[in-house]
Amino acid sequence: MSWWACVMGVINYNQPYFGPLVMFIYIFFHFLMIKNKKNEIIFLFIAALIGFFVDSVKASTGFITYNGAYFEYFAPIWIIAMWVGFAATINHSGSWVKNRYLVAIFLGIIFGPLNYLVGHRLEALSLNMDFPQNLIILSIVWGISVPLLYYISNQINSKIK
Repeated sequence: MSWWACVMGVINYNQPYFGPLVMFIYIFFHFLMIKNKKNEIIFLFIAALIGFFVDSVKASTGFITYNGAYFEYFAPIWIIAMWVGFAATINHSGSWVKNRYLVAIFLGIIFGPLNYLVGHRLEALSLNMDFPQNLIILSIVWGISVPLLYYISNQINSKIK
């Protein structure tokens, strides 16, 4: 639901803060249900930084143009909210992937680009290269990002009790 709020807030309502607000509510309830809040806060903050960096590189290189962006060369807040929402699933509904890095790579290669292609079709963003290039670049980025997020989560959870 939060993913849709981020996309629909940008394309239907021209409200780039609608999705992040919904994501904030999701994260609020998420924190009500988890035990180790400190580790989760650290992890979600790191995921937000990674998302900001990765999608800002995509924006600043002209690879992607985001609707609802206030600064042309930086990732908009709604896409960063999506990173945080995804990261919030890693220790919970996505915990079955923990320590299965080949599965994480595969999931990133398939579902990362799929999200961007849907966003492109819904006109929340524009992919500015031809289809094969978009697919290859997004697959590489997400094939690295998903296992990286799992690795970071594992490191945080093993070192901070």
